[in-house]
Amino acid sequence: IPIEYAQDVEIQTPEFRTTQENVAAFIDRNWNTPNMVREWGRPICVLAAGNHDARIRGITTGHFLRNVRFLLNNFARVCEHMIWIGNTANAKDDNKYPQTKALMQQWDTAVRRMIEAEPTLLSVMSFIDVRRASLRWTHDDHIHLDKVWYEKLGNDLLIPLIW
Repeated sequence: IPIEYAQDVEIQTPEFRTTQENVAAFIDRNWNTPNMVREWGRPICVLAAGNHDARIRGITTGHFLRNVRFLLNNFARVCEHMIWIGNTANAKDDNKYPQTKALMQQWDTAVRRMIEAEPTLLSVMSFIDVRRASLRWTHDDHIHLDKVWYEKLGNDLLIPLIW
């Protein structure tokens, strides 16, 4: 289930105000049923944020980290393990885009340090840094890579980790 921001209100319900709360509740209701947990265990959740968050006017690293903590706390209660995918590097630094290489690296470092500093998160999380691998990969636009990147990331890296 794609989530584009660390915290947003794109999906609201009478029960929850944010997308992150609603998706976590959906996972809990659909994949954490007694039969599913007995047969498969609780889900492994793959999460990422940053490239879209950078477009939020006036966002700071501190604000971004509060949003990431909100995201992780919501998913920690429904996921057996969480895998955080770091941000990809942009095609080239261009002043018309807020997603600079420096900012994306700064946010990845801040998220990694936050996870390492919180034992309850560290015990249920892995961090995969993809920035260097993405530097020379074909980009579809400023921040998104081509279809092959995402297929390889899912099929060659994540599926073996999950299964």
